[in-house]
Amino acid sequence: MPIVIDTNRCPQNYFCPLVSKCPKGAFSQKRFKLPLIDHKKCILCDICIKECIKGAIRYVE
Repeated sequence: MPIVIDTNRCPQNYFCPLVSKCPKGAFSQKRFKLPLIDHKKCILCDICIKECIKGAIRYVE
């Protein structure tokens, strides 16, 4: 089950801290745009879900 970013909860006006916290480098971001998730690199470790202070990361239902 992949993870997604809830665009309504992600403020997109600052550097996303998850880019540096993901152990596999699955998160990337250009400037202050919405972060992107590389699902090929993501190992579903849940670090991003726990670390996102806005609660914008979730599993696809």
